[in-house]
Amino acid sequence: MNIFWILALLFSMPFGVSGQQVVGDQRLAHGNEALRAWLEQINADVPYLLVDRSTREVRLMHGRALLRSCPLQRETLRRVEDPRTVVSARLRRYRVIDPWSKIEVGPFDWEERLVHSAPDDGALYFANGVLLCADPVWQQSVSPLLVVSTRDLRALFNACPEGMPLVVLPEDWQRSD
Repeated sequence: MNIFWILALLFSMPFGVSGQQVVGDQRLAHGNEALRAWLEQINADVPYLLVDRSTREVRLMHGRALLRSCPLQRETLRRVEDPRTVVSARLRRYRVIDPWSKIEVGPFDWEERLVHSAPDDGALYFANGVLLCADPVWQQSVSPLLVVSTRDLRALFNACPEGMPLVVLPEDWQRSD
């Protein structure tokens, strides 16, 4: 064999850490950060939301206690960089851009708000851009979505004030490898 081919073969071999190992290390670090965030919420002994992507559930928790388990009907989360976030807004209705659309209950109709405290077409919006909803109108959004049933959304909407923490566990957080 020609020495040129031997050198070309040697330089084409990967040295150091492979790309798969780097991705695996990043996933492990992300999983560890999510578990750390979960343990911090347990120790804080305050209500919080936990998204378990492996069991496809959203759980309303207080410390270690499970207050409500809501099965996910649909989930479009990409890899969430930071597993912790907070509720930043409780959206009452989808606001259309069309100025001639029918306007429903306004923000100052307090009697109507007392009757319907958690609207079926409401949503919870989190600081990292995740949207928790039930109504199909929100599912057209480009935001990462967590879709639950209407009944579960009503319960979570009433139980989650602005600033309530959300912890997102990765899909493979229970795997040992």
